[in-house]
Amino acid sequence: MKETPQEAKPEKDVDMPAKKRKGKRAGIVVGVVAGIVIVAGAGFWVWHEQPSFCATVCHDTMGSYLESYESGDMLAHAHAQAGVTCLDCHEPVIEDQLAELQVQVSGDYRLPLAKMETDDEFCLRDGCHTREEIVSALDGYTFPDGTPVNPHEITFSTDYSSTESPHSVGGDTIPCSTCHTMHRDSNGIEYCYTCHHTKTAKPCYDCHDHR
Repeated sequence: MKETPQEAKPEKDVDMPAKKRKGKRAGIVVGVVAGIVIVAGAGFWVWHEQPSFCATVCHDTMGSYLESYESGDMLAHAHAQAGVTCLDCHEPVIEDQLAELQVQVSGDYRLPLAKMETDDEFCLRDGCHTREEIVSALDGYTFPDGTPVNPHEITFSTDYSSTESPHSVGGDTIPCSTCHTMHRDSNGIEYCYTCHHTKTAKPCYDCHDHR
C-alpha cells in the first residue's frame, strides 16, 4: 500500500536524532573545555599572587628579591614573617606588568632594579604601620656616647629642638625610605652618622656655626 503524502515523514525528521546527539556531544565538549579554562585560570591567578610567581616568570631579575623575601635579615623577610605578600606593596597594575614583561623579554634592564619610590603615607596606611608604633619601636635607644635618643621621634617631629630642626627639609621630615629599604641593606642608624660623624648626639650647632 502506497503511503499518502500526509503519512510520509520528511527526510529531515529522519536525521533529527543523529543531529541531536551531535549537538549534545558538542555541548558537553564545550562545557568541559570551559570548565578546564576556568579552573586553569583560577589556579593561575592564585599562583600569580604568590611570591614564587615573580621569580619563575622573571628569574633573572626577581631571583634575589624573592630570596630576600623568603629568608635573611632584610626588611622584606620581616614583612614576610608578618604575613605581608608581594602584592600588598607591589600593586598589580596591568600597564606596569605589561611594561615589565616587555623589559624582561627584551633584556633591556639593569640590576639592581630601580628602587620603588614610596612616601610615608604608603607605610602608614591602614593595616600597616602607625607613627606611635614606629616611635615606640626604638624607645630607649642610645647613641654610642650613651645619650638616649630615639631616631624615630626625631624624624617624626619637625620641631624637635628649640631652633629650626636639622631633621626637616622644607618643613618635611626625613622620609622612612631614606633609612629603610626592603630588599637591600637598610641605612639604619648609619644614616645618622653621615651628619653625626663623631657618633654623638650633640647638635650640629655645638661645633658648627649656623649663622
